[in-house]
Amino acid sequence: AAADGDNGAEADEEEPKKKTAEEMAAMEEDRKEAAELVDKAALEYLVDSIVPFQLKHSCEPDAVDLLLEVEKLGKLSKHIDEHNYARVCLYLLSSCHFLPPPEDWVVLECAFSLYTQVKQFPDAAIVAIKLNDIAKLQATFNACDALKEDAFALKCQIAYIAAGANHGADLTEIIEAMADSDAKETLEEIVSNSKLSEHFMNVARDLDVVEAKTPEDVFKKHLVESRGGGAIDTARKHLADAFVNGFVNAGFCKDKLVCDPEEDAGDQVSKSNLIYKNKDHGKISATASLGLISLWDVDGGLPMIDKYLYSKDMNVLAGALLAVGVTCAGTQSDCDPALALLAEHLAVEDGGDATGSTPQGTMATRISAIMGLGLAYAGNPRPAVTELLVPIITDDSQPSDIVGAASLSLGLIHAGTANDEAVQTLLQVLMMRGSELPAHKLGSRLVCLGLGLLFVRKGDEADAVLEVIKTFDKDLAQYCQVVVETMAYAATGNVLKVQQMLAMIVDLETEGSGGANANNADGKSSGGADGAAEAKGGSGGGSGDKSSGSGSSSREQKKKEKEAAVGKQQSSFVAVLAIALIALAEEVGMSMAHRNLEHILQFGNKAARKAVPLAYALLHVSDPEVALLDTLGRLTHDANMEVAHNAILALGIMGAGTNHARLASMLRQLSGFYAKDSTTLYLVRLAQGLLHLGKGLLTIAPHRSDRTLVSNVALSCLAGLMLLCSELKESVLGSSHWLMYLLVPAIRPRFVVTLQQEKGKEKLEQKPISCHVGQSVDVVGQAGKPRGITGFQTHNTPVLLGVGERCELANEQKYISLAPVNEGFVVIKDNPEYQD
Repeated sequence: AAADGDNGAEADEEEPKKKTAEEMAAMEEDRKEAAELVDKAALEYLVDSIVPFQLKHSCEPDAVDLLLEVEKLGKLSKHIDEHNYARVCLYLLSSCHFLPPPEDWVVLECAFSLYTQVKQFPDAAIVAIKLNDIAKLQATFNACDALKEDAFALKCQIAYIAAGANHGADLTEIIEAMADSDAKETLEEIVSNSKLSEHFMNVARDLDVVEAKTPEDVFKKHLVESRGGGAIDTARKHLADAFVNGFVNAGFCKDKLVCDPEEDAGDQVSKSNLIYKNKDHGKISATASLGLISLWDVDGGLPMIDKYLYSKDMNVLAGALLAVGVTCAGTQSDCDPALALLAEHLAVEDGGDATGSTPQGTMATRISAIMGLGLAYAGNPRPAVTELLVPIITDDSQPSDIVGAASLSLGLIHAGTANDEAVQTLLQVLMMRGSELPAHKLGSRLVCLGLGLLFVRKGDEADAVLEVIKTFDKDLAQYCQVVVETMAYAATGNVLKVQQMLAMIVDLETEGSGGANANNADGKSSGGADGAAEAKGGSGGGSGDKSSGSGSSSREQKKKEKEAAVGKQQSSFVAVLAIALIALAEEVGMSMAHRNLEHILQFGNKAARKAVPLAYALLHVSDPEVALLDTLGRLTHDANMEVAHNAILALGIMGAGTNHARLASMLRQLSGFYAKDSTTLYLVRLAQGLLHLGKGLLTIAPHRSDRTLVSNVALSCLAGLMLLCSELKESVLGSSHWLMYLLVPAIRPRFVVTLQQEKGKEKLEQKPISCHVGQSVDVVGQAGKPRGITGFQTHNTPVLLGVGERCELANEQKYISLAPVNEGFVVIKDNPEYQD
């Protein structure tokens, strides 16, 4: 009877399921019949009637939406003219963030073709760079010849846009093929950034900030309420002074502590020089600050550095080699000074040389030379440089630190290119030496980061490499996979990848916090085992050599468990940063990322929490958000010192180059609060130096052209530094403090300079004109002709632009700007229709 009852219940359950299936089948048949009845030609006729009407009556967004829905964007080209192209293309560029691949690419391709059709070549160049399509960028540059009168000015504007987005090298070949003329010389100067230092100094003179500053001018100790002086670590103090001195005087070619123009070369250098106040590896970063001071000024900076290239002190020599790379960052030159000076220092053997140097000193010079090459040629893939680095990476006898530095440099040089040779080289190293490169070592993290940088914003092009990575050693594979995936989808706004990273954080936390009996595949991730490993790992190695075989294997097991736990923590750290990196493409994604980060801060584990401050900083680089300043201010006093340290560094990144008064006050208070803690005070000093970067004339924000573009090089440098901050004690706070110079290729001026073609010549001259500077307003899809800025002030160029600010010409009737977005260098021309 019971069995009969069960069968009856099952039958009752099956009945509704059958009914639902029948209904769905009937609906599907009805849909098919309706599809057959609909005449597609009639629908297309309707679309062809509606779209022109909407475009004529200022309903461009509706027209674009309709064509997107029916997958007929190509029809736009028939109805576009000089009156409506701007609104249509602006809507296309804004909507691409919210479309799944490959539809987003289709929309950008459409915008490019429309801009080209109406001969708006600078706009087309921006879209070509966004598509990362070198051929389209070059075609746009060549197409300017069709507009004979404005051809030179338009080419200059496109060259400035490309150079600003670190794509100047893509135009070098075309410009070199031009016939010798003033135009060729001017364009070569633009794409090589050889005049950038000169323009920067002119702006500094106009704003009257040429006078060199000292660290004391930044710290303003007389305003600090100290809690009483503790034991001052003079080595950290002098190193912090060197960094701050370099940051605050960056690009000004002079300072009061390091440059000694009066002194002769060699041993006669003044002992009051800040370089010689530092000890051991501190001299590396102190000497390298010379490169920061003479940033972009290759002709003036290299003679200043030259005398240190002959130093017998290996640390000073290493710093000088790094300074060469820092000075040349972002510039190009026919004579390749960085390659000529650094190449000879790459092949030194570790066994000491003619000067009697120690292996450690020689390693420092080699790492500095390698990193110097990476910084000097970031985003400028020269075959000669690649040929120097590849043999170092593939040499099995090289220590992991040198292989890691070479891998990072290779990644910076080929950032976002997915270069086959570089990819194969790094995969080969990770396959062959995976056991020597566990995820908890800095060298292995540098190799993984180098591989990730090759795929910056490449999306699913990294899929094949991700499959190969699965064959690596388990702990390394997990870390490497999350790094490569993070960089591949950085600044794409891909919501699915953000969800995937959130799921990974939860999974890693669940594995890490499970009990000893947790059902894990390798049985190594239990919380109890992690705790035991952390508690006993340091003393286990020295607990008697006479222990039995079983005791030895137990220690080995605990060591492996500890390494596995650290590997999971590293992966969790990267996954949190990935949320910010992926979401920074557009505003909606950023606000969603803020909510996710708040939840991680409340409920996340230790590794995830310490990444949150840096993730906040990535979302607002050089853009101090008042609400976030309060959050980070609280985190600087967190019970976990690693969170506090990262929060302090995040404040520096968020305020870089802004001279933000409230942030400066917060950092001064922190310097008083942590006066007795030399390590934390050192980080506060670094943050203060970043805040006053270039006396407020520079920025490290990766966005370009009013957030339309993201520079691959700047993004690579920022993400690289953040990912390496997972263990501050062995990176910025350890002997690898030179990693702070990773920020250098991301540094750029935040001014607007207007230039005009000299009459009768193919040269440009600076032309000060009146302009409005105000907060930018989102005008996408708004009716009429709304103003793009609000709350503006009127100034004469050159002017400074903050993040979120926009510049418009005050007299648009008299002058026409050839730049789609007025930032950096703007080429203007007289309006031929203007009458006084």
